[in-house]
Amino acid sequence: MHGAVPAVWIVCVSSDGASVKAEVSCPKRFEGSQFEDFHHRIFVLNESFEPSFDPNDVDSDTFDDFDVNISRKL
Repeated sequence: MHGAVPAVWIVCVSSDGASVKAEVSCPKRFEGSQFEDFHHRIFVLNESFEPSFDPNDVDSDTFDDFDVNISRKL
């Protein structure tokens, strides 16, 4: 079909450290690297959360060491 434009679906995920957002979008057209409008836009997730710990504030005694046994399956 001459002149047909394929449908493009995009999964967008963003996080700022205190929330996470996700959507699945089918933009109508692009202007440069930006979307102009959408055929479909489905918001999947928009959740706020408290970080469980600061990864930069972990001392060596925070986690227990454990052994992992690895064997070849015959």
